[in-house]
Amino acid sequence: MAGLRTTKPPEARVDAWWHAGRAAWPDIALEESAFQEFVGARDINRQYAADVYLACACALRLPAALEAFEASVGASIDRAIRRASSDSTQWDDLRQIVRERILVAGRGGPAKIAKYSGRAPLHQWARVVALRAVRSAQRKRFDTPGQDAIFLEMVEQRTAEDAVLEAHLIRAYKAAFEQAFAALTPAERTVLRLSVIDELGIDPIARLLNVHRATAARRLVAARERLVRAMTTHVRRDAKLTESEAASAIRLIESKLDLSLERVMGTVPDAG
Repeated sequence: MAGLRTTKPPEARVDAWWHAGRAAWPDIALEESAFQEFVGARDINRQYAADVYLACACALRLPAALEAFEASVGASIDRAIRRASSDSTQWDDLRQIVRERILVAGRGGPAKIAKYSGRAPLHQWARVVALRAVRSAQRKRFDTPGQDAIFLEMVEQRTAEDAVLEAHLIRAYKAAFEQAFAALTPAERTVLRLSVIDELGIDPIARLLNVHRATAARRLVAARERLVRAMTTHVRRDAKLTESEAASAIRLIESKLDLSLERVMGTVPDAG
């Protein structure tokens, strides 16, 4: 998944982000130069500029920011802990572990809050970090690396914001698929049905359509590309994605496309 940009955003844009954060958190005195250094080449979603302002101030350990973080995000963290662990006797310890992981630098590097890049709401990002911290603590009790441990290891390879972003994209995915699928021609639906539902190769498809195999291959590729392109357009518009998030949307669409076609085309009459 795309992360940070390779070039810095314009200073005017960073200045606007800083002012948005200053307006949202007037009691947190964060120097603009510190904010600019924190932002660096991050591709911030403008609507989360105030969250980035708060994260930067927390990374600098400003007391007012730490208090604001607890007031605005603490409840979300605690709900995630209760959701992830049914053992209420561990909740207080887990609350401390999670907050230290988010806000305190360790031997492994800076605090996780320093890695927040403003591509998802801060409270959602913190909730994902909390869930992973609890799972990590639970995983240490495993005697052998079974399937659960392997799964948790795979989950922790993805960034917290990637997980939030994917959930955000999935909410927009269904409507985008329905709109894009409805715009396909009968011929495009037919070639997709033959490939996805009937699981036919290019040669059988070419014979059924009475065309050369190269023509059948081109039609199949074109139908898939048109569907992905239309869905990407709808998702980008409805989910209000930044440029760096668009690539994630395309990968999500492509990975789930066949399953979506199977569900929908199983109820759609054959157009061919």
